[in-house]
This record gives sequence, structure tokens and C-alpha cells, in this order.
Amino acid sequence: MFNLALGIFLISLIILIADIFIEGFGPLAILSIAGIVASMIITAFFVPDIRGVGGGVVVLAKLGFMAILAYPVYRGFRKRMMGGSLIMSETLAEDSKTTGDLDQLLDKEGITKTALRPFGKAEIDGKMVDVYSMTNYIAVDEKVKIVEIKDNKAFVKQI
Repeated sequence: MFNLALGIFLISLIILIADIFIEGFGPLAILSIAGIVASMIITAFFVPDIRGVGGGVVVLAKLGFMAILAYPVYRGFRKRMMGGSLIMSETLAEDSKTTGDLDQLLDKEGITKTALRPFGKAEIDGKMVDVYSMTNYIAVDEKVKIVEIKDNKAFVKQI
């Protein structure tokens, strides 16, 4: 029974650490924590050789081991989630349209390629442009005209 509790503890701990660094504390991490708690309960109450004071010592040893691992895991979690690979440090060329590029399209006409609810895409002068409808809804393949450029957004009306 002790080997079972130790196995559950180690497997749960490995899955917990992997989940934090790979996925970012998801459902597997919660199940791993439940497995760690279950292994402590099994150790403390169901292992006949160490029931009572001995079981408490083993549980405290497991808690101490987890406390020693908690700091590096926490630092890795913070680095990954609060400034590591999840935050983009570069802009994509396609997303770096300036207002000047959109100003050239003012008063141009085009065809909607997606339904505008109230935003979508339209083909204007052979370019796909993200546009916002001045009305609530414009269907696909409707003629539109860019009537306003505001806050780096192109607003259209149906013709």
C-alpha cells in the first residue's frame, strides 16, 4: 500500500510540474493536486506500518518536498505566464497597417467577402481589408463604400 501511495504521489507530482510548464495550470494540474492529496491520505491512514505518528512524519516529509519544489515551479510559472513566451514581442507586418494606408482607401468601393456584423472583411482595390459597418449588418457579396477612417478602422456603408 505504501508503494501505491508513493507511486501516486510521484506520478501526480510529475504531471503537475509538466502541466504547469506545458499548458499553464489546467485540468490536469487540478487532478494532479487531488492525486497528491489522495496519496497523503493513503499514507497517513491506510498504510499499516506507519499509521499514526509515523504516517504523520511521512505526510510532513511529502509536504516538505512539495514546499522545496514550490518555489522553482512558481518562478517558472510566473516567467512563462507573466512575460515569457505567451506575450508577443514582435508585431506582424500584416497587423502594422497605419492610418495613412487606410486613408488611401477613403471613398473607395468594394465587395464584402464576409458578413459584416458589424465588422468583417471586404475586398477593396484588390486588397482584403478589415472593415466596420456603419449599420448593423451587411451580407456577403454586397457593394460597400469606405465613408470614414477613424482610430485606424475603416467604416463602410452599403451602396
